[in-house]
Amino acid sequence: MVVIDFFCAVFIFLIAVAIGRKIFKWLKWEFNSPAENNLFSLGIGLLVLAYGTYGLGVCGFLYKMVFYPVFLILTFFLFPEIKQIIMEIKNFISEWNYSDLNAESKILIILLLTVAVANFFFSYAPPVGEDGLNHYLFHSMRFVRQHYIAVDLDFDFTQFFPLLIQMLYAIGMLIKGVMVAKLIVYFLGISIACGVYFLTKQLIGKRFSLLAVAVYYTMPQVTGLSGVTRIYFGQVFYTLLTAWALLNYRKNNYARKDFYLAAVMSGAAFSVKYQGLSAIAAGFILIFFWQVFRRRISPDQVAKELIIFFLISFSLWIPWLVRNYFATGSPFYPLYLSKALPFGETAMLLNKLLTASPLQRLIRLLLIPRDLPYGGLINGSGPMLLAFMPLLLFVKNVSREIKILFSFSVLILIVTGAAISISLNGLWLYFAPVYLFFAIITAYAIIRISETQKKTVRVFLYTAVLLALIFPNSVLSYYFGFKRLPFFLGRQTAEEYIQEECPPEMEINFIKFCNKNLPKEATLLNISSLAVQAAPYYQMKIIPAKREQIGLEEPDEILEFLNNKKIDYVVFQKRVYSHNKDGSFTNTAMPFFKFNWFKNKIFMKHFQLMYSEKDKVYLYKLIK
Repeated sequence: MVVIDFFCAVFIFLIAVAIGRKIFKWLKWEFNSPAENNLFSLGIGLLVLAYGTYGLGVCGFLYKMVFYPVFLILTFFLFPEIKQIIMEIKNFISEWNYSDLNAESKILIILLLTVAVANFFFSYAPPVGEDGLNHYLFHSMRFVRQHYIAVDLDFDFTQFFPLLIQMLYAIGMLIKGVMVAKLIVYFLGISIACGVYFLTKQLIGKRFSLLAVAVYYTMPQVTGLSGVTRIYFGQVFYTLLTAWALLNYRKNNYARKDFYLAAVMSGAAFSVKYQGLSAIAAGFILIFFWQVFRRRISPDQVAKELIIFFLISFSLWIPWLVRNYFATGSPFYPLYLSKALPFGETAMLLNKLLTASPLQRLIRLLLIPRDLPYGGLINGSGPMLLAFMPLLLFVKNVSREIKILFSFSVLILIVTGAAISISLNGLWLYFAPVYLFFAIITAYAIIRISETQKKTVRVFLYTAVLLALIFPNSVLSYYFGFKRLPFFLGRQTAEEYIQEECPPEMEINFIKFCNKNLPKEATLLNISSLAVQAAPYYQMKIIPAKREQIGLEEPDEILEFLNNKKIDYVVFQKRVYSHNKDGSFTNTAMPFFKFNWFKNKIFMKHFQLMYSEKDKVYLYKLIK
């Protein structure tokens, strides 16, 4: 099973690279190296696969019997490209002369390989992460189950954004299953690591490349993202390709190919997650600067270039906007507030609850040097960036590429920080691409400084770096990875693993009861907050109740709503509600979620209790 899932995920990535290479051949675009060609081809190929899946999904063709022939045909036509890709990878590995490497390089390679293995174990386990289950993985699974892609207003706001990475998850599920979808996350992480290595080697210097990828790939944040089905790796990957294209654009005398690649890749980053807009904005500003102050072209030409960049970047949103328009009558539904979660009136209330004051935002800005490394146990970078990146101040003749990467990173920080007015846990995940570029800059600073020092100082510096890469970086990866070994080795079932790893609020015992005792065609209404915890594990349809629905008080209105939605069962997550004197309940985290149905004791005759865990969760059957 593991081997099959592994090769299915590898197969999807090989097909994507082959598609991209074929497109670049048709365009007659040449690259500086096979690695650069393959990584940009992967970026283009994943876009083709994602939007192809979207097209098939809109037409109602999300069936295994459709995808198997499609991938079989792709394999047949792309076989020469696939063979060439495999040969290039084989040649790259065989060209490494490990005996000639110094001790530091050997240790870095060992660290990278062991962390990659640990991250694989972490990734190859049933999904239990809250965001992945409730949002990112859920919609992919919903589309696959119903065999088509459509807006369902009963579900949360995340479905209205572009779902680029979620389309790749859907491919994994259709080809084999949810474990392949999880491995897509893992291989995106590996692809990013390869991108860091080859970008650094090609544009900054070979001697910096191995340390750069070690600093990045051993970060706690990367470990955390490797094991859950979030979408941040997609944003990081396309932001990396955007920066690479911009570096080539400056280096290659403003070549059109690199301009178009930067526009497409930044648009792809935006289509993964809306914080990817920062890649478009940063690229826009850098191109403007180069056109005005380096090329000194006319204002009309500058405006033309920027408009083209803008149109290409935002064109990747068009299919999703068209879908929203036909489903709701508005392409931008339900974006009522630019800086709030798009959830109608709830957005306004949530925005008011979570928005940081100007003073808080200023403090957050001033604390960036501290928060960037220590953005939580698995959201930061460990001690590396804070300890070593400031050394760049003492480096003379810093390369132009490092300056561009630093400028690009700072622009992303500013744009993202300005766009986010709310204060949320895990906020630093929104800045995930910045960690990558700072890792490259950190590696550059460490090596440049060490080259000017005596041997004893150099040994001390490298020892400190290696210790930082091991504690806590690599050790955290080993912990999260090897903790999953019992499942990987077959000594723990998926059910046992889920029971052990899921947090209490996901109510796994309750889910097991529902799947065993309720009909699959039933519809459940979940009274909790914005989303349903562990929604993909329910075999039947379960929808989150909205604020205005649970706020109803008149029995006739409540029954009319339940009948119109064809609700069969009501789930009340008492765990997240407090009881009020008037018989109502208030959500402890979001006080504007007020549940009024049970204020009327006579109305309770319409609800038959079927399951309960005191003060945790209650299941009622609707008696009509």
